[in-house]
Amino acid sequence: MDPTETLLTIAEISIAVIGFAGIVSVLRPRSSPHADAMHRLRMRIMIETSAYVVAFAFLPLLLVGAEFPSVTTWSIGSGVLAAAAPIQVTSI
Repeated sequence: MDPTETLLTIAEISIAVIGFAGIVSVLRPRSSPHADAMHRLRMRIMIETSAYVVAFAFLPLLLVGAEFPSVTTWSIGSGVLAAAAPIQVTSI
């Protein structure tokens, strides 16, 4: 499989997870405030993680459009991911 197709497939799966999170959020039963806070945290984690995956799946494709060599593209993408991952973890 071509690396571009692989990245697009990963992005499609992440978009499906975001859609699933929206459906679960709408169809969940109403319960106690403690359960609501936990539900919001779980939905936030699922949506944020999927959004990061979509962003980083498209990042190499955007950089290739800028005509970087392949090794440089993956190095830049990996560096941005390494910088953004701790930010995502601390935001949770």
